Amino acid sequence: GKPITPGVCIIKILGELLERKTGCSLSLREVKNLKFVNPISPIDDPEVDVSFQEIVQEEAEVRARGVISVPGKVYTKFSLIFAKA
Repeated sequence: GKPITPGVCIIKILGELLERKTGCSLSLREVKNLKFVNPISPIDDPEVDVSFQEIVQEEAEVRARGVISVPGKVYTKFSLIFAKA
């Protein structure tokens, strides 16, 4: 009976944040690694921290690795590749 944030929405949000960070229009090309450690509840966890630990920009793509967390709790670990549009 508790809502959780769907994985596809989490990936979409990560892409939008990465677009803001890089200033490039991006589309998801590959999910290298994605681990949902704990579900994100929009009721229990209205704010979370997204930490991009590594962003590598190349001519045609952007690779990003990081975590979604709050102090003391990790929700998602990710490694994604986006194509530049």
